[in-house]
Amino acid sequence: PVGSELPKDLQLDRDHTTRLGDKNYDDPLKLFYGCGVNVQDFLDYHQRHNLLRPPPMHSRPALWKYMTDQVLEDLREHCEFDLFRLVLAMSAESYTLAIYDSYLIDRTKMR
Repeated sequence: PVGSELPKDLQLDRDHTTRLGDKNYDDPLKLFYGCGVNVQDFLDYHQRHNLLRPPPMHSRPALWKYMTDQVLEDLREHCEFDLFRLVLAMSAESYTLAIYDSYLIDRTKMR
């Protein structure tokens, strides 16, 4: 969507009586606002910012998870914004570094 307001059909109905009482109500699609990243972006960030080397690990996924968590924590600390999270995009190598989602953007905008 363009602009700072979501179209009505993408807004979450915050009235819990409607959401919980109406069996026909479906939550709208959740949109994520952020930037596209991949594994190499996280490895590069980790190296450029001299984050602590991970302990020896037997699996590559565990190593990737450890380093990703370090990068996200470093970003949260430097930006003073604790809602960064990693969201899987369309392929296993592409992710979105999500800053907001459409359900919470009106409550969590960065200052």
